[in-house]
Amino acid sequence: MGLAKRQPRILIVDDEEDNILILEIYLKTISNDIVVCLDPREVKSLFEQHAFDLVFLDISMPYLNGIEICKWIKSDVRYKDVSVIFTTAFGTDDTLIAALAAGGLDYIVKPIKKHEIIARAKVAYRLKSGLDEIYKGHAHEQANLIKLKQKNKELENALGTVKDIQSALVFSLSKLAESRDNETGKHLLRTQNYVRLIAEELKNHAEYKETITKTYIEELIEFAPLHDIGKVGIPDEILKKNSRLTAEEFEIMKTHSAIGAETMIEAGKSMGKNFLKLAVDIIHYHHEKNDGSGYPKGLKGKRIPLAARIMSIADIYDALRSERYYKKAFDHEKSVDIILNDNGLKFFHQDILDAFVKVKDDFAKVAEALKDE
Repeated sequence: MGLAKRQPRILIVDDEEDNILILEIYLKTISNDIVVCLDPREVKSLFEQHAFDLVFLDISMPYLNGIEICKWIKSDVRYKDVSVIFTTAFGTDDTLIAALAAGGLDYIVKPIKKHEIIARAKVAYRLKSGLDEIYKGHAHEQANLIKLKQKNKELENALGTVKDIQSALVFSLSKLAESRDNETGKHLLRTQNYVRLIAEELKNHAEYKETITKTYIEELIEFAPLHDIGKVGIPDEILKKNSRLTAEEFEIMKTHSAIGAETMIEAGKSMGKNFLKLAVDIIHYHHEKNDGSGYPKGLKGKRIPLAARIMSIADIYDALRSERYYKKAFDHEKSVDIILNDNGLKFFHQDILDAFVKVKDDFAKVAEALKDE
């Protein structure tokens, strides 16, 4: 099935009439089904009356700001897949982090350019349509993964470049992974920030300065949310079990790394051999351990791909900081102590541990800024 042919239903929320008028004029290029709202307090009632696909949301408004509204939208299971694009005149890093942490898909700084708003709206709607199709067949996730190859070709016509296709595919797969796992979206955001910190520190190391380029870091951050995508192939009774797995169940759980890697390889075949290669490395090998006791291949030391080594420490730190059915969340100091104890080299190469020591305080800042509510 192709992407939805109907026009997207769009909601524009802004307390300035001029801003709404500009957005409405631009967006009529792709849809005549547009609802406008000058009072953010009316958003909830509008959602009860309409099934929106896209929401363009100003951040700074009286009564309710855009970030508060986005959090409400994403907290309601009926609306969590609606694509939210923020618009604001204040494009600070803190604002960007807060907007994305609230569940926003995109972020546009005013004054708004026509070609930019139209392009981003088209991409957001195609992704929303793709997610709608995925969730309709939620009981058949395995079959849906095969369909993603077809969506990749459809997205090529809409997005125009390989990079945009890759980003759209990764976004869709990330949402699919999130829907099947017990982890929150904030886990994905936190681990993205952790891998960035480790990679940026490692690039100062002579051994890695040619490997860890700007593009490498961008892809590492983009692919990090896919590290457990293979869990879509794990039965619910194992994946969502709230008690310790049996030995047999754990062996099944361990197959998620191979399932995920095979999925990414298949998804990238039509685009060339190296398409999504870094993603495959992360997904397949992030459970390997420095001493060779990990899975699925029992690789040791630097035979483990660098991207997977970076992902591993980010994932483990976040697991330590998070509550599980078998433990309470540890604080930052306890988590650091566990990672750096005598068994640290069992899990992580010395280069990774050295980088972690240098940025561990920044890890704590990310954990606090993006903590689960």
